[in-house]
Amino acid sequence: YIWNHPEPRSHCELRLCVAVGSWFEDDNESGLAHFVEHMAFKTTTRFTEMGSVIRFLEAQGAQYGHDLNASTSLFDTTYCFQLPGESGLDHGLDVLAEWAFGIRATEEDVDNERPVILEEWRMKRGPKERLKSDYWARAVTPRVAARFPIGDLDVIKNAKPTDVRNFYKRWYRPELMAVVVTGDLQERSLEEVTAAITQRFGSAAGTGPKPSLLAPPVPETGL
Repeated sequence: YIWNHPEPRSHCELRLCVAVGSWFEDDNESGLAHFVEHMAFKTTTRFTEMGSVIRFLEAQGAQYGHDLNASTSLFDTTYCFQLPGESGLDHGLDVLAEWAFGIRATEEDVDNERPVILEEWRMKRGPKERLKSDYWARAVTPRVAARFPIGDLDVIKNAKPTDVRNFYKRWYRPELMAVVVTGDLQERSLEEVTAAITQRFGSAAGTGPKPSLLAPPVPETGL
């Protein structure tokens, strides 16, 4: 998806949208979609030093947390950032391709990030979250309440690097992804931007059979 939006000048925003979220996890995978999201900021095939992908984007002008972030929901995982300048597009697409196909999820990555995710889990145990869980269980289906993206405590505590990598390889495949580019693209034609995306994503292929997609829930009426 490409959209030329000339204001603000010399800025672009890029997103990688992956059609997998916590809704599609099995019971023994509850929280792995979110775990994979965290792994994107650790190491990848190109960025082998922990945190170097963040430093690379910050060197291009991105600010971590402000215009460089990611989120996991029930049905998708989205990575996004903004970069200034003409070179931002190419650097940004390089990073999106790393997240799409090059996340390593090494033992060091997983063990280093596990306490961060556990703390997120603890922060979401307040009354507001419990009320939300009860509401969604009644209004939609109990599976929604059981599949909040933060995941199951036992899975988070015991997830092995192979578990995280297997989930990543099964779900992060081209037919379940979308690349979004918008911003000041006046110096690049639509064909040039399309070619830059195709260069990085066009020859990729999924690993193994495509996973089955569980139909999304239909809310109850009259509640």
